Amino acid sequence: YNFTLPPLTLHAFHTGDASRLAAWARTLDTPSDETAFFNFLASHDGIGLRPVEGILTAAEVEQLAERVEAHGGYVSYRINPDGTQRPYELNIVYFDALTDPRAGEGQDRQVARFLCSQAILLSLAGVPGVYVHSLFGSRNWREGVAKTGRNRTINRRKFAKSELDAQLADPNTIPHQVFGGYSRLLARRMHE
Repeated sequence: YNFTLPPLTLHAFHTGDASRLAAWARTLDTPSDETAFFNFLASHDGIGLRPVEGILTAAEVEQLAERVEAHGGYVSYRINPDGTQRPYELNIVYFDALTDPRAGEGQDRQVARFLCSQAILLSLAGVPGVYVHSLFGSRNWREGVAKTGRNRTINRRKFAKSELDAQLADPNTIPHQVFGGYSRLLARRMHE
C-alpha cells in the first residue's frame, strides 16, 4: 500500500508545489519482481498522515488539517506522550479535499482539478486502487458523521441506484463529468 501518496498529492495541490511529491516518487522502487505497489488516493478510511512524517513538517501537516476542516472535513487526532495532540487522519472525500467550498469557482475547474489528481494516481507504476466514491466525485457526507459519531463515515455514503443513475445521465452534474473523465483516464492507462 502506497500510504504516502494521498497526503503528498493533497499537499502538492494545496500548495501548488509538487517538488516533495516528485522527490518522493523518484525514490519508489519495488522490493522484488514479484511485488507491486497498490496506489490509491481515497479509501473507506481517511487520509493517513503518519506516512508523511519526515517528508512534511509538523506545520505543513497542520496546514493540511486546517484546509481539510475549511473544506468541510474532519481531522482525527492522536495524543502524544506529552499530552499534546497531533493530526493523525484527514476525514474527507478526495473531491472535497481539493475543492474549497468558499472559492466560488466553476464546476468545470473543480472536476478538472480532481481528475488531474487521479491522473497522478494512474500514472504511477503499480496497481491503481480507485475508491468507488472517486469514480463519481462524491461529496462529503456530514449527515452520516452526525448519525454515527464517526469521522470516517464522511466518505462511506451508500448510493441510491436511482439517484446515481439520474446524476450520471445529466451532463451538468459532477458525477456525470467525473465518471466520464475517469473512464477516459482508465481507458488510456489500459492501452499504454
